[in-house]
Amino acid sequence: MSGSCRVWNCGTYMRRKMDEIDYKPRVGALMTDGTFRAIYLDTSKDRFVSKENTELHTLGANVLNEFLQELYKVSEKGLDYIKMVERYAAKPTTPEELRKALLEIIEEAKPCW
Repeated sequence: MSGSCRVWNCGTYMRRKMDEIDYKPRVGALMTDGTFRAIYLDTSKDRFVSKENTELHTLGANVLNEFLQELYKVSEKGLDYIKMVERYAAKPTTPEELRKALLEIIEEAKPCW
């Protein structure tokens, strides 16, 4: 407290990272007697991504990055993107769910070419 001015730092209004899971966001109410009262915000509906989902997301980002690098090479060579997608889907390192999704997208898009 400095003189008659009171300042209260309530911290952040929301939890942003997994290590803040136990943090309780709050605001401060200034009472008529000059004191502060903490009012905790409702976090009952907050959801955090689990470590397993984070690892899956990282894997997905790596796969997508690899795929985009392949597409970039194709654009430099002037090759057909559809053929490149089919080649990527056929690679043994391509995750099965991604392979199925890519082939399904190609099938759905065929009437457009």
